[in-house]
Amino acid sequence: MFDLLTKKARGRVRSACLIFTCRFLTAVSEELAQSFLPELIPLIFDMAQEDNSVVQNCLWKEAYFELAKRFPTKTW
Repeated sequence: MFDLLTKKARGRVRSACLIFTCRFLTAVSEELAQSFLPELIPLIFDMAQEDNSVVQNCLWKEAYFELAKRFPTKTW
């Protein structure tokens, strides 16, 4: 499901998918969001090691903030 977040996709595509995914997870029920987190969290942490500025910008300004706001102490 999260194939567009892997290194196979271009930086802009990955950034857009990351923003969509994070906003989706903040809009759905907590049970549904929790079911996606085990798959999503390793992909997000892998993105932190990249040198692509588009991905990094999205990651630090959008993804970490949104997910930490919704799940402050769980699963991270």
